[in-house]
Amino acid sequence: MRFFENGPIIPAHLLEQQAQGNVIFFCGAGVSVPAGLDTFWTLTDRLITNLDAAAARTALSENQSFDRVFNLLVRDFGRPEIDRQIYAALGQQKPKTLARHRDILDLSRAPGGSVQVVTTNFDKLFERAAKGVQPIVPPGLPDIELNQPINGVVYLHGRLADTAAGEIASYVISSSDFGRAYLAEGWAARFVRALRESYTIVLLGYSADDPPMRYLLEGLHVRDGVVYDSPIYVFTDRSPSVAEELWQDRGVTPICYEAGPKHTALWSTIGAWAKGRARAGPMDRNGYCAGSKKTGNA
Repeated sequence: MRFFENGPIIPAHLLEQQAQGNVIFFCGAGVSVPAGLDTFWTLTDRLITNLDAAAARTALSENQSFDRVFNLLVRDFGRPEIDRQIYAALGQQKPKTLARHRDILDLSRAPGGSVQVVTTNFDKLFERAAKGVQPIVPPGLPDIELNQPINGVVYLHGRLADTAAGEIASYVISSSDFGRAYLAEGWAARFVRALRESYTIVLLGYSADDPPMRYLLEGLHVRDGVVYDSPIYVFTDRSPSVAEELWQDRGVTPICYEAGPKHTALWSTIGAWAKGRARAGPMDRNGYCAGSKKTGNA
């Protein structure tokens, strides 16, 4: 189904899974950018500038991965200072809009109305977007294999914490952190693999080279002897040919939309979908949902 002329075509299977409350949205930094928060690159650059971190600046200029850059920051300045800098960069900003977060929350709900979202962002915008949204932070993750439900927002890589006020930060941000979460201790990998076996997963707000992707996709890797009913989907503004090259080898099915500076085609579609237009009536002969407009604004 296509809601807008330049928007993505949402597969019928995904529409059905969402209607059944069986979709988990994995949300990356691109979800919070419309609210005025930094991209991951901007956040990293901001911290490097604030700390005048020469080694990390060199690593960033050499296009080393962000987790390795943060390893250098932690090594040179200590974890408490990096945690303080992260809160200073993200904790004081007033969001421009929470419309995207509200739409995702609406689409994520289980049949009983509970929220089912996983994010690798640290910000608390989902909690601000709707009253009563519960934060879920490691190690207190639900045991999916024991049929424990997700009822809230899972902050898979940590939730923003004001350490000056005594809050404990547990960000997964350096390569050492990722190694513990996905390899040595493996709690993050176990969680996402269990999700893979029980839900349809949609990646939203990520690019193929984002820092969490190689770890998440390793965690979502096909388990020997397990057959999955659903693909993993990702929304992307790359062309279909490029998207297939980037994502399909990683076991992910791309859902492409027209590129634009504000990702208008994507967010207009997400908004229309969240408002229930997919149930407004049959599609017309051009493949549009009956009653929807051919254009939209973010």
